[in-house]
Amino acid sequence: MEKLEIIESSEAMYDVIVLGAGIVGSSAAYQAQRAGNKTLLIEQFAFGHSLGSSHGGSRVIRHQYGNERMPEYAEWMPEAYEEWEHLEQVSGETLLNLTGGTSLFAKGHSPEACLENLRDNQVPHTLLTNEEATAKYPMIRFGSEIEWVLEEASMGAVYADRCLRVTVEQFIARGGVLKDGDQVVSIAENSENGVVTVKTKKESFEGRKLIICAGTWINQLLQPLGVKLDVKITKITICYWKETDDSMKMPTTQFHYDTNMYLIPEMEHKGYVKFLLHEGPEIENPEDSKRTDQEKNESVKQDMDCLKEAVKRKFPFLNPEPEFIDHCRYTMSPDAHFVLDKLPGYKNIVAGAAFSGHGFKMAPVSGKILKHLALDESVKYNISKMNIQRLLVPL
Repeated sequence: MEKLEIIESSEAMYDVIVLGAGIVGSSAAYQAQRAGNKTLLIEQFAFGHSLGSSHGGSRVIRHQYGNERMPEYAEWMPEAYEEWEHLEQVSGETLLNLTGGTSLFAKGHSPEACLENLRDNQVPHTLLTNEEATAKYPMIRFGSEIEWVLEEASMGAVYADRCLRVTVEQFIARGGVLKDGDQVVSIAENSENGVVTVKTKKESFEGRKLIICAGTWINQLLQPLGVKLDVKITKITICYWKETDDSMKMPTTQFHYDTNMYLIPEMEHKGYVKFLLHEGPEIENPEDSKRTDQEKNESVKQDMDCLKEAVKRKFPFLNPEPEFIDHCRYTMSPDAHFVLDKLPGYKNIVAGAAFSGHGFKMAPVSGKILKHLALDESVKYNISKMNIQRLLVPL
């Protein structure tokens, strides 16, 4: 990622301080600054690093949500598309690649929840039978186990690295301040005036409001404040397969199997598609970001075997072996819902967490909600399932 021009500031007091310059933290900072609040964004690593969940060239974007517990997120998606389009307009850069997409439903996996969410939000879509999909998409072998294929023309991907860079560029252009490469060592809220002091290894800052979006490091920042969340970190294997027939361009594809998988068309490497499992082995150390040859345990082998088997059976126009392999880390809650809430026992500290797996595409809306919560503004969406109390564990 290109290095940003970081503007220094001598501000003694910020309206909002945001910790964590991943896509959600950066979006929260941008939304706060955009609304006229003097905002500071602090990142412990160099901006655009690959140690979290926001790096890489692409992420799936879609309106549909297939889990009956998650109509809330489907309601956010029209605004999320609008926010990404707004960033495209103000930056002059392309952030969306709406290829159209297919969601494959194996027998025993109903498309009804997706259909309800799409209908409720008036999103154009088509439900195809196996036979209809086979005739329309010769690049995919659906097989007898696929019963339904749901088409969504607005499905596709966002250019992830570019989205993050543009978000922070627009934040800085509006007067926001980014401090990267500086680790937080303490956080304290003054019980009398509510001012929050954030001390880093290099400096000390004061703010009227604090938003914490630390990704896999969330508990490292919250535990000194007396809060610990029941979240887990998993390593996700991401593979890139070369296309063998340029005329057979793949649609963005989601698999509704017992194990969910995603395929994203060529965006990061010319002539290659990105294919990944939606799950992976759990890790404990948030800084354990890469697997070496010695670390390839049985869980990793199972991930790779699952992806290879799917390519062999479903995508005849891809090479049978991946040529590039990368990894990403998910920070997930047990119920797959986010955390968007005030920190218990604190007046002016807000936490955002557990966005991995499905949070990138709606980051502008999550960021806006965090800004509303921090500034004690009303939130128009139902975020009751995203309360922090459900995930509190004893220290």
